[in-house]
Amino acid sequence: PLADGALPGIVRGRLVRAGLVTESRVQITDLDTCQTACLTNALVGVRLIHTLNGRALYPEPARFAELFAVLK
Repeated sequence: PLADGALPGIVRGRLVRAGLVTESRVQITDLDTCQTACLTNALVGVRLIHTLNGRALYPEPARFAELFAVLK
């Protein structure tokens, strides 16, 4: 959330307004158990994270296709 220091970026705003993502506070333990993750910014749009601390993550192709489609 913005209150936690996230920047009010263009990509973030578009995905939130489209209802495709929700914001919530992320704890370190959440990163230990997540199965998929991505980063966003105005230069690259959505960037999938394939590994986190040496652990493979498994992107959901259909879900990420929705994210990419909003940004086209």
